[in-house]
Amino acid sequence: MKRLKLSAALVTAAFTMGLGATQAADNHSINVSAQVQGNCKFDTGATNLAFSLDPSLTTVVTQNANINYRCTKGTTPAFTYGATPGVGSLTAGTTSDTIPYTYTTPASGAVGSGMGSGAGNQKTLTVGVSIDQTNAQNVDAGPSHTYTGIITVSVTP
Repeated sequence: MKRLKLSAALVTAAFTMGLGATQAADNHSINVSAQVQGNCKFDTGATNLAFSLDPSLTTVVTQNANINYRCTKGTTPAFTYGATPGVGSLTAGTTSDTIPYTYTTPASGAVGSGMGSGAGNQKTLTVGVSIDQTNAQNVDAGPSHTYTGIITVSVTP
């Protein structure tokens, strides 16, 4: 009987030691967060328009520049144009000759047209540039006199 008591005590001790070796699991949480920056960006670089003017004509010629852009969801674009919106002039090198032009733009905040209405889809902003050909009557002609100008378009969310 003594032996049985000793065996029972050893089994109890071994069982208790085994439980002591197995410890309870612990958990730790990692909180992950992100903020999405609302932005609007143009998809392409410069857009080129090339006019061929005939100053003997009394018509106004117009071309459209289509500018592709994208905005994040919930972001409304606001467009600004050049130093003097709607008006510009073309110059040729160091000559003082200029050819005035006008341009039309959608209202600020317009989203343009594009592929679906979802955010992140490409949209197109159209800027129309017009030149009255009679304004080219008093400037130098020829291939060595290319008249250039720049319309700067900016977009902010």
